[in-house]
Amino acid sequence: RPAILRSEPSSSELADLMPTFALVFNEPMDQASVAAALSLEPTFTYTLTWMTDEELHIQPQAPLTPDTRYTLMVNYTAIGQNGLTLSQTHTRNFTTPPLVRTVMYWPNNGDTGEITIRFGYEMNETSTAAALAFEPPLEGELVWYGGTELHFTPTIRPAAVTSYTLHFTAPLFTVQDTWLADAAATDYRFTTPSGLKNHTPATEIVDPRRPITLIFDRPVAMNSLAAAFTISPDTPGTFVLDEHTAIFTPTIGALQPYTLYTVTLAPTVRDQRGQPLIGEAYTWEFQTDFLPMTAHFGQGLDIQVINSGGRRAIHFRFEGHPDPSLNLTLHSLTLAQF
Repeated sequence: RPAILRSEPSSSELADLMPTFALVFNEPMDQASVAAALSLEPTFTYTLTWMTDEELHIQPQAPLTPDTRYTLMVNYTAIGQNGLTLSQTHTRNFTTPPLVRTVMYWPNNGDTGEITIRFGYEMNETSTAAALAFEPPLEGELVWYGGTELHFTPTIRPAAVTSYTLHFTAPLFTVQDTWLADAAATDYRFTTPSGLKNHTPATEIVDPRRPITLIFDRPVAMNSLAAAFTISPDTPGTFVLDEHTAIFTPTIGALQPYTLYTVTLAPTVRDQRGQPLIGEAYTWEFQTDFLPMTAHFGQGLDIQVINSGGRRAIHFRFEGHPDPSLNLTLHSLTLAQF
């Protein structure tokens, strides 16, 4: 009986939207019966070309649809020139990749982050770059990697916790000049993460003298940060900004020992462009440990030598409290006592 020895493409995922499907039989075939037994779902217009009586090529007349599963079937009713039908029905499934496989925003790549677009096909770089657009709008630089991966570096870091839409304003072409007529009809979305990258203390037991640090991925507006920041128990204090880092220090220099603190950052906090930094209130807790208190004359031994001809003063330090009340008594020593 006739049988199909080989069918092409060999891979079930098509690399092109205008592929040539090939069927190779082990016997010369009756061409009309093969054409009658052949079906493709979803249907599309194609031409049949017999290279020999054993090899048939099927050529689509228009680009296939991206992200679609196609089934090619040759029913067992196809007849060989020897008068026998196929030994069994032949079925192959093929899938066309989506136009865009993934759109990812990588916030830690460089100063402004990076958007990576992976295509299902090797694209015509010129038409793709010209048609690429974002909403809200973004400006930046494009770099291609192999025709299937496009890296977009924004000029300004995208707004935090914001949904962006990537779309194409015109039809696209693959590197084989296949026209992708429906490319402009599809939107692709990604959401940028919170602008708050880290904070200390985290959920841990800490020295009460340790300040509270908030690390953002962009410059923050001081007024909005101070208004959005609350700590319980209520603790007066001040913020100091160092680039993307905000440091909160209690007015008295330290937190209370053996206390559970709750810190909340409200979604009203804004960056210096007035854009939100977090999407919803962010809260965390930490516990303070004991507050060490130490009185000493500075580093080294607990003794200080004063120059007899110098300034009548001693260096004294008291750690653990910013404004201690001290009672000091000076004792006269004889040379022998000294």
